[in-house]
Amino acid sequence: MKYKLRKLSKYQFIRAIQSFERDGNLIKIICDNAKIQISFLNEQMIRVRITNKEFGKDYSYAVIKNNWPEVQLTISEEEDQIIIITSQLQLRIRKKLFHLTIHDSEGNIINQDAGFGGHAWHDKEVICFKQMLPNEHYYGFGEKSRKLDKRKNDFVNWNVDAMMYNHKTDPLYVSIPFFIGLNEGRAYGIFFDNSFKSFFNMGKKLKDIYYFGAVEGELNYYFIYGPAIKEVINLYTALTGRPYFPPKWALGYQQCKWSYKTEKEVRDVANELRKRKIPCDMIVLDIDYMDGFRVFTWNKKRFPDPKKLMADMRDKGFKIYLIVDPGIKVDKNYKFYNKIMEQELYCKRKNGKPFYGWVWPGKCVFPDFTRETVREWWGNNLKAYLDEGIAGIWNDMNEPSIESGNVINTLFRKVSTADVLHYDNALNSRHAKIHNVYALFMCQATQDGLLKLQPNKRPFIITRAGYAGIQRYTAIWSGDNTSSWLHLKLSVSMLLNMGLSGIHFCGADIGGFAASLMHPRKIFFKLDPTLYARWIQLGVFYTFSRTHTMTGTRPQEPWQFGKKVEEISRNYIKLRYRLMPYIYTLFHEAHTQGLPIMRPLILEYQDDKRCVTLDDEFLFGSQLLVVPITKKRIKKQKVYLPAGKWIDYWNKKEYQGPKEIEIDITIENIPIFVKGDSIIPLQPDMQYIGEKPINPLILDVYPSGFSEYTLYEDDGDTLNYQKGEYCETKYECILEDSNIIFKIGLPKGSFHPEKRDYEIRFNCLDEIPKKIVLNGIELTLESDKLNFDKNNKILTIKFPDEKKATKIELAL
Repeated sequence: MKYKLRKLSKYQFIRAIQSFERDGNLIKIICDNAKIQISFLNEQMIRVRITNKEFGKDYSYAVIKNNWPEVQLTISEEEDQIIIITSQLQLRIRKKLFHLTIHDSEGNIINQDAGFGGHAWHDKEVICFKQMLPNEHYYGFGEKSRKLDKRKNDFVNWNVDAMMYNHKTDPLYVSIPFFIGLNEGRAYGIFFDNSFKSFFNMGKKLKDIYYFGAVEGELNYYFIYGPAIKEVINLYTALTGRPYFPPKWALGYQQCKWSYKTEKEVRDVANELRKRKIPCDMIVLDIDYMDGFRVFTWNKKRFPDPKKLMADMRDKGFKIYLIVDPGIKVDKNYKFYNKIMEQELYCKRKNGKPFYGWVWPGKCVFPDFTRETVREWWGNNLKAYLDEGIAGIWNDMNEPSIESGNVINTLFRKVSTADVLHYDNALNSRHAKIHNVYALFMCQATQDGLLKLQPNKRPFIITRAGYAGIQRYTAIWSGDNTSSWLHLKLSVSMLLNMGLSGIHFCGADIGGFAASLMHPRKIFFKLDPTLYARWIQLGVFYTFSRTHTMTGTRPQEPWQFGKKVEEISRNYIKLRYRLMPYIYTLFHEAHTQGLPIMRPLILEYQDDKRCVTLDDEFLFGSQLLVVPITKKRIKKQKVYLPAGKWIDYWNKKEYQGPKEIEIDITIENIPIFVKGDSIIPLQPDMQYIGEKPINPLILDVYPSGFSEYTLYEDDGDTLNYQKGEYCETKYECILEDSNIIFKIGLPKGSFHPEKRDYEIRFNCLDEIPKKIVLNGIELTLESDKLNFDKNNKILTIKFPDEKKATKIELAL
């Protein structure tokens, strides 16, 4: 599905400017053969709209923030150019042949059109050519199965069912036409808001030129200047919507397969997880829970009493969520089919007849989610699940997949969508325009329905497909990967780029979903135990952490691979649960600022050239550095540590970056490093989120200069945090002149955590401090508040959390 660039002579480029005028934040430009609108959303962000006809209805599926304050602009006109200046940017627009160059406030070129012309079209196709700076690198693009840096790559955005994809497969399930450019430490973003099939070529085809465009639609893009990558992401998610804030239990570990086909299988796996003390919050039901794959139904032979099963699972600390596909089976004895037909809620062909596709149930109609009444109908149908006690919804097959479900459908059904129409705000848009946003509307319908049915409960939704803005509604997993070392490695760069594209809640199937011709082992034998061990060690750091496998393959529960791998799995899942206060705070940061949780090093170390292409290690938040092991036979691993002090999490050995080190590797662990000035909140071991109060609240402190950290807490389940019912507590640590001062600030917010103790662990102390003072009272080793572990160099101080300002002083 590659895009083929035409000869440049075939494109019509924008010619000379005739006139321009200002209307508030909007600059209107009339050219010989085009109309241009340049909108200033703020001092760092502009929108460019271009048409060779008349502008159509200004409507976006992705953009939700349209009201921006007036921007102070200085506009001047010279003989050959128009200059527009904000406090952050300078736009220089050449008159003779429309050409746009963007400078920062110091005059550095940040982005410019190609010398031969920047904006053009051919028939319905629109395209934009940009000059590629010599040291420019590109990130983002949503879900793409290649390396972190996308320079010299090309992509197409068209959601497809890409089962068993590999590192060359494109496109995949999700289309996010957004990327971040980085040149000499200065970052910008471009969001091309066009839902038709779009394409990006980042210097692969033309020397020193990158281009993007679409087969149809408007040339409409947003330019976002940082200069920090974090600021680009912040503004992009302000524009398209902040990542949604899931319930806390959704951050736990999940056990899934296609399928736990009966109630007995669900109970058995739940009992094994609890018996073996492997923490888990969710068990997932794939398509076989349904009656003949009819959505909103149950197979009562397999699941005779779903409500009792859900209640029993809740008693054990498990939540159950299940898969829901958009296809509605054609069956006159099926009430949901009858309803969709009676009310004409389906997608139609141009002649008004229903559009049919072929998926799991066979012949299906598909809801037209672009209609509000359809979304309401869909959302109301979810009551059938909630009444049984289901905790979340897994939207699958929503690219939409229309030729799948079995070999006959996949190989022999050829379903055309060329004449399919969607309501689309009374525009009656063709499927070519709606295809990439179909899943976005389905997830909106799901979230709206869950909020209507449970008004004060945070929804939990995951999806396979999506478009820009999908982060408002749902988590995403990377589709039907394979059980291979290649996919273990691919998952890192894929998830890092998804995070840079605004999708904070994402993961890959741990252990791999499918077998393949290259990796058929798990059809006949159990998955390579070493591969599963390495995947679970990485997977606990996915924000969406789920083991899953395909029907017809061997089971992938952690105990299926022998005692050693079971113990490794248990230890790493327990580590995730201990880190939950840290993880939950990161999710809140993502919700308010758009920042990813899995982070490429370049996000935090933007000026470090070693980090520009580095994607075989990543940061979990800003304080933990994780190095996955993605090769089977490995005894040593090189690790790059950026500037600052770093501590080996396992042996507490200290390193000073920037430097590359080589460390010994065992099967039991992967390398994890803690940033030297970190304060990391932890909780005691739990089998599931909320099993017991967080008591004590543990703070892992690594003194180095000045550091601070703010812990976020709320009830973890409701929307009350939006009314101020949360608690933020600030911690500070200062190491200066052989003295450590640690402060706990007064909690802010109206949420009050349960009564608890503090356990403060000061790491990397060679010997016990000469003097230890807690709130003005000196403590001695005889105190039950103190413990010093000489071997691990940790001083622990325990005391009640009295919800007041607290100060600890250590004289080293």
